[in-house]
Amino acid sequence: MTSLFIYSRSTLLCFIVKNTTRNNIQEQVNLLVKNAENIWIPRWFDLFSNPHSGFHERLDQSGTPIDLPRRLVSQCRQIIVYSLASNDAYTGKLNDAFDFIKQHYFIPETGGSVFSLNTENKIHDHTYDLYAHAFVLLACAQYYKATKNEEALAYAKTTLNFIKDHFALHIGYAESLDSDLVPLRTIRRQNPHMHLLEGCIFMYGVTKDNTYKDVADTLVSLFLNKFFNTEKGVLHEFFDENLNVHPQEGHKIEAGHHGEWIWLLTNYKNIFGQQSNAIDSSIDDLFAFVVKYGVDFQKGGVINSHDSETNTVIDSNKRIWTCFEIFRAASIMYGYAEHKENAEKIMLLLLNNIHNDYINIKTGRWKEILDKGMKSVTDFLPATTPYHIYPILKEIKKYILPI
Repeated sequence: MTSLFIYSRSTLLCFIVKNTTRNNIQEQVNLLVKNAENIWIPRWFDLFSNPHSGFHERLDQSGTPIDLPRRLVSQCRQIIVYSLASNDAYTGKLNDAFDFIKQHYFIPETGGSVFSLNTENKIHDHTYDLYAHAFVLLACAQYYKATKNEEALAYAKTTLNFIKDHFALHIGYAESLDSDLVPLRTIRRQNPHMHLLEGCIFMYGVTKDNTYKDVADTLVSLFLNKFFNTEKGVLHEFFDENLNVHPQEGHKIEAGHHGEWIWLLTNYKNIFGQQSNAIDSSIDDLFAFVVKYGVDFQKGGVINSHDSETNTVIDSNKRIWTCFEIFRAASIMYGYAEHKENAEKIMLLLLNNIHNDYINIKTGRWKEILDKGMKSVTDFLPATTPYHIYPILKEIKKYILPI
């Protein structure tokens, strides 16, 4: 039995955790989800909605929009959150936002969508970004589920074909393309591949189109054979042109992405019925790294990055997205007897951090990055962050349903 006092800025959520049971954690998550749906999301929707087109890129802490180019990924992530909320009050804006992307980001002549627009809705950055296209797929899946607009399925299929035709390299996918569809030479990352897997899993979920499964299979194979280091039990981030660990940057690893892969590999297994000892072993190792090095059990939060050679900390800051991603990963691992104790400790710690350090329960405003001592080092609210809050809380609720 563990006692943990959790105090929030709102009297809605002030209680003592007396029993570290699945039901108890579920009760807390249910309250967070209710607060998100009744308070946070309506306020995010009002603050981030641009009355003329789409969504703002970033707000200051007062909720005032900051004049920045608006990235495609930000528009997509906002659509994902409000689609998942399943509130009729958002439908009109969702339709407008989807049309806005199609009219201003999408280039019919190529089949791809540009990286960003300026505040006058003119193209700011003409490049095509794999990471952003991955989120086009995910946004289309969630938007379709919310509205049943068939145009979302068509846009997703066009986007997938564009990725396959232009991003595909001799191994994996290019980071980005110039306006002439030529791959840009840069350090390659696992991250856009990871989110492409996410987009394909969710698009398969709404279409049962095996084209998405084929790409998902390829991406999981890349994880097992390139991204994940089975000898060290860690996920590498940066690679050379052949997807070998980059000689200068390849030692940098991130616990937050270890958590995301736990979720994605679990989803992949469940949706496609793929049973694999290699996947199961990888999930165990990913979580072992999170427990041993990622979570700061002394001060709270999840450390940004480590050195894979020495396991020493590279970046001691703690972003809000890593907190939520590791919370979700722990909720999954709680279902395994050998991981239950560590998963429970992590969930309780991060619940406390969510209440006391990251989110103002009354307003839904958050602190994006905390330092090692859990003090805020930022004063802005990115449009991309709600994607890491509400959808993850919904997922956690699913994984820790009472037995």
